[in-house]
Amino acid sequence: MRSVEQCGSHYGLQFNWKKLELMGVRSTATVLNDEGMPFENKQSLIYLGTSLSADGRVGAELGRRLGAAASDFKALHSIWSHSTLSRKQKIRIFNVCVVSKLTYSLFAACLNKAERRRLDSFQNRCLRRICRVPPAYISRVSNAAVLEVAAQEKLSEGLARRQMLYMAQLARRPADDPVRCSVFEPGTVQLRQPTGPRRRGRPRQTWGHSVMRNCMEVAGSHARLADYFRPEGGAAREWELLVRSRRRC
Repeated sequence: MRSVEQCGSHYGLQFNWKKLELMGVRSTATVLNDEGMPFENKQSLIYLGTSLSADGRVGAELGRRLGAAASDFKALHSIWSHSTLSRKQKIRIFNVCVVSKLTYSLFAACLNKAERRRLDSFQNRCLRRICRVPPAYISRVSNAAVLEVAAQEKLSEGLARRQMLYMAQLARRPADDPVRCSVFEPGTVQLRQPTGPRRRGRPRQTWGHSVMRNCMEVAGSHARLADYFRPEGGAAREWELLVRSRRRC
């Protein structure tokens, strides 16, 4: 930060130390400001509109997005009640204005089963209101039937598909690409092995292992998956067609 301050001074810019926030990830080191006082080590902070947590969990950010999406849908529904829009038009607006904002860049996050269920539950509630289908305990209409009527797929399924496509994009990057090196071993399509001593308890699910498990189920074997991940030929198009043709979560 002092280097940034020195470079900015050449252009008449002054660094605002009061806006600097510190979040330690697996570290308890102390960082001092320009007055020699330590920064407060926060467990979470907002960066580029996204809530980041020191433990790497995405539950707080998902909850914040679901709350914002629910507010947006409520505003849309109050407008729809005084309009003559068809069901198809309402679903299209819902996907563009609510779902796209909710799932933006969410494919880069590792969601557990409960968090994926929260996504699908929100979608089901919204689609039921659009299609005017009461809850299942009243109407006896399942969520699968509502999705079929609305011609939609589960948000978790679409998210898993985007993750598999992104995994292939990472595998095709140069071997020295920083993002690729954080997921794969250099020059291979083998997942990067963790370093350092293993913590006590059950290991947490990682993004790479969860997405690779989905990729293996679609490809069938590691050899076929390596062929789909190769950068040359039409492997990228073949993998995209295969992933989009398989409905899984």
